[in-house]
Amino acid sequence: MSLTTEWDQPELHRFNVLIDGVEVCQVHAINKAHAEYLSESKTEFQDAISGKKKYALQVRMAND
Repeated sequence: MSLTTEWDQPELHRFNVLIDGVEVCQVHAINKAHAEYLSESKTEFQDAISGKKKYALQVRMAND
């Protein structure tokens, strides 16, 4: 009996990340929650929210 399990890597999709309605970056992620998580480490995202106490975050699947 093996303790390891092989699995197929999930398909990544391209997502646009918007702050206050303005596109700030794109990420390749599994789903919207994953895209939000990945975007938080991007410089463009950090620059867009710098100095803001509140902002509207939107994550949309990019149209290819």
